[in-house]
Amino acid sequence: MLDISTETFERFRTQALRERDLLSVERRRIRTNLLSEETRSNDDRSHHGWIVLRERLLMEAIQRIDQNRFGVCVHCSGPVGKERLFRDICQQLCQDCATLQAN
Repeated sequence: MLDISTETFERFRTQALRERDLLSVERRRIRTNLLSEETRSNDDRSHHGWIVLRERLLMEAIQRIDQNRFGVCVHCSGPVGKERLFRDICQQLCQDCATLQAN
């Protein structure tokens, strides 16, 4: 668990919920476009896929917050690091595991 206040955890959770809600609206807009023959595009399909993935990652982050596992690397159980989480709330790996996964 991270060494941050309960208030900061709540801010992370609120931020994740807000972003998820905004993405949900955008996903519905793109889905409507994809269903319409004349506005169908590969860019919309690609963007829709990214939104679905990001929504899933945000829900996983919210779940980790609710289960007091937020900030714990899902691979090695080490600390993810505050800086990484402030950059992207969806971070699941510590710097070492992220580097290993990238290589």
